[in-house]
Parts: sequence; C-alpha cells; structure tokens
Amino acid sequence: MDSNERCLVKTYIDLKVNGAKSFEYGIYDGDNPIGFVMMEHRSAEHPRQIDNDNPQPHYIIWEFMIDKNHQEKGLGRSAMRVIVEHLKTNPEGEARSVVVPCDSANITASKLYASLGFEDTGKSNGGDIFVQLKL
Repeated sequence: MDSNERCLVKTYIDLKVNGAKSFEYGIYDGDNPIGFVMMEHRSAEHPRQIDNDNPQPHYIIWEFMIDKNHQEKGLGRSAMRVIVEHLKTNPEGEARSVVVPCDSANITASKLYASLGFEDTGKSNGGDIFVQLKL
C-alpha cells in the first residue's frame, strides 16, 4: 500500500499528465480526519486490465484507507457505503460498476467488500484480486 502522499502525487500525475479522471477525498469522523480514498472514472474507451474483454464504464477505488487508530469501529464500512452512494450519482461520468483491487492476503478488507455486495471478478494483478459491485 502506498503512503497518502504517494497516492496524491500519483493522482496529480494521472490527472495533469495522463488526463485521467482521478479524484480523492478525505474520510472524516465528524471534524476528525481518519482516512483517505482515491478513485478514478474509466470510460468504455479507456479500459484497464480488469475489463479488456468487455469494456464497460466504471469507477475504480485505487486506495481506501482508514487510520489504524480508527479501525474496527465500523467507520470503514460506513465510509464505503457513502462512497458507493456517491458514485451511484455518476459524479465523473456514467458507470455500471465500482471495482476495487484488494490484497488477497487482507482478510478484513475482503470480508468488508463481500459484506457490501462486491464480488470477485476472477481478474488479478500481482497479489491483488479485483472485486466489483454492479451499480
């Protein structure tokens, strides 16, 4: 997992150099910052490795982080629900699904995504598996 600083640099480069529709938000518990999410909109014309067979417009959540001091309190689940609801409004363009790369060794994250309706796509990249939620 990248540091927050590295994620922001990657987002800036993708946005300014590559023309990607990357965007990020801080995650807060009241006024207290507790996490970070970095996402990207991919149109059918610009698929990633997960959808080359059947390109569909989608959102990818590249980074989703809750500070270790705020984990196991249900805040990550609440944040992900809010994120998905926001993505359903198509803030950066039409999408049919939300895709998340998930470290196959991260049982907690795998359980979180499964509990929210994400399903394994059968695609992987290194140690990450891609899970998807249809919108």
